[in-house]
Amino acid sequence: MDVAFLVLNLLVLAVTLESDVGTRKVRWFRVLRPAVTALIAIPFFLTGIDLSGIGLLLEVGALFLGVAMGYAACRLMRFLIDPGDAQPRTRAGWAYVLAWTGVIAVKTLMTYAATTWFPAELGRFMLDHHLGPDSIRAAFIFLALGSPLVRPAYLWIGGQRFARRHGTRLRLFTRPQQVVRFPAHR
Repeated sequence: MDVAFLVLNLLVLAVTLESDVGTRKVRWFRVLRPAVTALIAIPFFLTGIDLSGIGLLLEVGALFLGVAMGYAACRLMRFLIDPGDAQPRTRAGWAYVLAWTGVIAVKTLMTYAATTWFPAELGRFMLDHHLGPDSIRAAFIFLALGSPLVRPAYLWIGGQRFARRHGTRLRLFTRPQQVVRFPAHR
């Protein structure tokens, strides 16, 4: 197994869990950080994309599988409203941690199986469908990136809907409170 896939998946897991576990505000930095982390990794791992029929289908299918697994894990995060500022928060606990760990474990196991358990079968499949090594590598990278890319959309759309349902609106950016000082009266 290529260590790059393991590093990419573990990095995504660490940033996602650090960002989401517990009760957290829905803010722009939290929404985008795991996705940006995953997107920054692309130039280091992606060597090429196969745009031919089967190669493109394989890559798009892997992306959709990653998105589906990420969405399923995100569904375990609950939205709530903080009574102090009427802003949406999320709460993620052990079920969320286990789901994301499972998602990463499945993606890592798929990569390991393809390169260790079934290399002859994978080679035959690639030869039969005229696929190069870049198409398989790109498919696994898209699989790894699908789950963290669905998370920002889930947080933003879910936060917007939840806030609207509770008569408020989601503010991803907050201005610092201005402190007004009045002169002391004597």
